[in-house]
Amino acid sequence: MIPAQHRIFEIFFFSMYFRWIARKQFIQQRWITTSLDPNASVLLISNHQSWWDGILLFLINKRYWKKKFHVMMLEEELKKRMFLSRLGAFSVHKKSSSVRTSLEYAEKILEDPNNLVLIFPQGRIESPFSTQFTWPKGVQTLAKSTTCKSIVFWNFFYLPTKHQKFEVQGISRVFQSNEKLPEETDWKEFLLECRKKQSEEWA
Repeated sequence: MIPAQHRIFEIFFFSMYFRWIARKQFIQQRWITTSLDPNASVLLISNHQSWWDGILLFLINKRYWKKKFHVMMLEEELKKRMFLSRLGAFSVHKKSSSVRTSLEYAEKILEDPNNLVLIFPQGRIESPFSTQFTWPKGVQTLAKSTTCKSIVFWNFFYLPTKHQKFEVQGISRVFQSNEKLPEETDWKEFLLECRKKQSEEWA
């Protein structure tokens, strides 16, 4: 497993760079989110539609939640972009016994209320029209790992406009530490509800 190795210089440099390229790509960025308990770690569960997803959530965390950012990545993808480990990426190998090691590593991170762990249940970029609502066992394992955290569902939409640039929207649902743990059915309902809202906007 490749662990996260946060480096202050790289985080500062790429924060500036990511903000710059996001402004060039998107005419508007709209986030529907809420404040989180500052004394709770954050398990962030997001759909995966674009290369931009991790970058935008990195920036959203910097602006709103201000947690120490971590993201679980497939090991073969992280090896291609090792610089991401210095921004908080750590690896998981889905077809290996080391999955348990990666989950235990994430659980340890979530023990610190200053930390955030981002995971993409799909494990790969998928169409926004996909009907496969992936919820691996590892997601539920992390959700159950500790009660002293907030669990956040996140859904992205990338929308065409009359301009060359796109608009991006993000919708969240927050499960606080005193609520029931979310399950696969909650994830499916959340994604379907987000799709319905987006369809109504464009109707």
